[in-house]
Amino acid sequence: MDKRFWHADGSTRFGVTRILPVVLIISALSIIGAITISSSEEVEAAGAEITSGDYKYVTTSSSTVKLLAPVSNTLSNATIPATINYLGTEFSVTAIEEKAFYNSSSLATISIPHTIKTIGKDAFASCKYVTSLYYDAPSLSGTDYGYRFGEIGQSATSMTVTFGPHVVSIPDEMFRYSFSYSPKTSKITTITFEGNVKSIGNYAFFYCNSIKNISLPDSVETIGNYAFTNCTSLTTLKMSAGVTSIGNNAFEVCSSLKSVSLPSSLLTIGERAFNKCSALTSITIPENVTSMGVGAFLDTKNISSVYYNARELNDFKSYPYIFGTNTGQPVGSKITLHIGEGVKKIPAQLCYGSERIQTAIIPASVQTIGESAFYDVSSLTTVYLYGVPTLNKSCFAVGTYGSNKTVTVYSICESGFLDSYKTSQTTIKYVQMPHVSLDLVGHDLSSIPDGWAIRDDCLLKYFSYGQSVTIPTIEAIGYTCTGLNTTPAATMPNYTLLYSTKWEIKSFSVTFDSNGGTGSQIPIKTEYNQNVILPSTTTFTKTGLTFGGWSTSKNGTPISTINKISSDTKVYAIWKVTITFDSNGGTGYRSPIVTNVGSSYWVGTTNNYFSAPPGKTFAGWSLSPSGKTVSSITPTENTIVYATWKSYQSGSTPTPTPSPSTTKVTITVKEKTFNGAVYVSYSNIHGGTVTGGGSYNPGQSVQLKAVAKDNYRFVKWEEDGNTSPTRTVTADQSKTYTAVFESWNEAAQEIEDAGKTLGMLTIAGGVAIVLFGALVLVALFRRH
Repeated sequence: MDKRFWHADGSTRFGVTRILPVVLIISALSIIGAITISSSEEVEAAGAEITSGDYKYVTTSSSTVKLLAPVSNTLSNATIPATINYLGTEFSVTAIEEKAFYNSSSLATISIPHTIKTIGKDAFASCKYVTSLYYDAPSLSGTDYGYRFGEIGQSATSMTVTFGPHVVSIPDEMFRYSFSYSPKTSKITTITFEGNVKSIGNYAFFYCNSIKNISLPDSVETIGNYAFTNCTSLTTLKMSAGVTSIGNNAFEVCSSLKSVSLPSSLLTIGERAFNKCSALTSITIPENVTSMGVGAFLDTKNISSVYYNARELNDFKSYPYIFGTNTGQPVGSKITLHIGEGVKKIPAQLCYGSERIQTAIIPASVQTIGESAFYDVSSLTTVYLYGVPTLNKSCFAVGTYGSNKTVTVYSICESGFLDSYKTSQTTIKYVQMPHVSLDLVGHDLSSIPDGWAIRDDCLLKYFSYGQSVTIPTIEAIGYTCTGLNTTPAATMPNYTLLYSTKWEIKSFSVTFDSNGGTGSQIPIKTEYNQNVILPSTTTFTKTGLTFGGWSTSKNGTPISTINKISSDTKVYAIWKVTITFDSNGGTGYRSPIVTNVGSSYWVGTTNNYFSAPPGKTFAGWSLSPSGKTVSSITPTENTIVYATWKSYQSGSTPTPTPSPSTTKVTITVKEKTFNGAVYVSYSNIHGGTVTGGGSYNPGQSVQLKAVAKDNYRFVKWEEDGNTSPTRTVTADQSKTYTAVFESWNEAAQEIEDAGKTLGMLTIAGGVAIVLFGALVLVALFRRH
């Protein structure tokens, strides 16, 4: 008994006694090892035996017990409770003792609750009449997994196993030894899942050779090594839609399994995972598989079709024999290997040493065939190669070790292109296939004129004899392919076809948004790559405001032209407001400012315009005669800005009276040149000169003039978008004006004018040329 129940004076919680009897009692307990408890105060001690219902237990903590054995050896239905209540104390049943039900001849059904965390060795071993097991333990700890259910149900006709909703993982070796040894036969026939099992442990159903059908829940992510090995009666397997990993030998010798659908979630297929699955007739490798072990489909003698769709499968490095045959085993059916559309690479050694692959079909999407991909594939007789992949060392070394082989290669390529990638024992017979090719000049994207874009799969597309033809969509910015000059037949005849394309330039619209105004403006219709000059006036109106141009955003910089339009475009009316200045009791004048609605304007923090009223000095600018001062405003309507004044303090300097002869405004002029495709600012590239800079009296009119040099033209004034090279401004504050020039000459003008006309020239020999300005697209179709 736990010593905490004893007091130092020799008394207990149950009454007063002598020390000598206590010593005798403790000595007796140490010999017996445990006693049966009948007091609620003693039951909390670990190691105390109790009986509740059909079972005997031992306490393992103040709240948990381990099931030791049934009370009766004739118990037929073992429904183990999740909890028991003993003398007012509730315990969770978390463990089952070793050999708790061992060799029970009466037990027919078993139910294991979700509270169980450990099951001892041989706990249910040799319970030979069990027909049903309900198992709901989430996961188990401990060792000796394989002996818990050893030879279970061996005297029953069949046995059903149900995994409850709490099961997360099926333990390693759960039913590894469920079979009898002579002959090796397991009586488990049916497995069902009620919940979301995530993993199936190693050897979990090893040699469960009476199971015929399994439907794995989609929650299963991993299947362990040897999980279903030697399930020889298994004919139907529904694979989890979420499985990512199938372990080594997981379905080895599932010799009755006729089909299996591997999901797109699958990443890893282990070594010999489907070895000797002799009833399989086809297999599909999903596109996301990145790793496949040695002999994954070894000795699958009846597979005749392999569909390979993996996009990123790692190269193999040493004798993988994925589709091979073990020495002494029958070779079986010949295999047709279908490489899926979209696969770009055949990994190194994929088919190494196979004695069964007879035909390989390789689509145009394959860009690389890895080293030794078909090395020593002694059964290979026919290859259909629809593209022009990059080849690697010995990738077609079919004949080796003194065995001479002849392979017929149907291809669009010239004869001899594989000769450097085979051995001297390999003879390749080349047969050129008829095909259609849709091609750009040189197959080289860098040679496509500026402004054109063609989908990659249209650069070079081949179709073989007998194949149904769907001409791919050809796309070009600004143009629509409206069809072919020759309508293809539904099925290609036995000669090469040549097609030329018909093109039509795209049309676009420029629409106008009043940007808060009223009225309507007629859209402008135009064609791709045209320069659209925007109207200088508008039919829109906005009360109190004047029109200031167009912009591609509501508060953007005004533009006069949309250059080389390539999509439908909306422009917004830009409205101008007038900012006037009020002396607010002072004298003088500050010129009004016209600016865009929504644009920030710096009104300043100093005053060079108005003289202060007597006894006052300048306090700042405000939007009301006595309001808070501001230094900048963002007007949305015509606005008055007031000078504000404060009382002159002795010792301070009053606001001076502005003098036109001494107070100056600086006008700075700069130039920026757009040369080809690059802006070059303030460098040695100058497209013109600008005059008009200097210091001026407030309110004075100043003429600015931008003069372009040869081979350049004036574009605009950068600050406000004004497009007039000569303009007059008012010197109301210091400002900078930048003239923008771009390179230009007569040839460029002619190209721009010519660009407004699109022509189609059809030239003999199947060459169609589309002209637009200086841009040329050639759709070249040639007979191979």
